[in-house]
Amino acid sequence: MNIQQHLTTNSLTWKEIELDLFRALQNA
Repeated sequence: MNIQQHLTTNSLTWKEIELDLFRALQNA
């Protein structure tokens, strides 16, 4: 298992979650 690749994938997923939360806050 490539740890660096795993961390990068988690980071991208977290970025997407942050964007979704940011949009939700702006739409509230």
